[in-house]
Amino acid sequence: MREVCNAFVSPGSQPTVQEMMKMYGELRGNAPEVMRRAGAHSLFAARVFSDLCLGAAALRKKYLEVG
Repeated sequence: MREVCNAFVSPGSQPTVQEMMKMYGELRGNAPEVMRRAGAHSLFAARVFSDLCLGAAALRKKYLEVG
């Protein structure tokens, strides 16, 4: 996760590795439901991947705004 933080540097607040692990755990827990709703068998199906990206963005906002 440390290297992921380094790869996606952007202006503003950056999540810590601990925050990223929390977000990852939550996103991973939601993945089966996202796949089921999309009727997909892969995380890399276009709809699933897009939904997971949106979910990750929402989690980032949630964790960084709550702090």
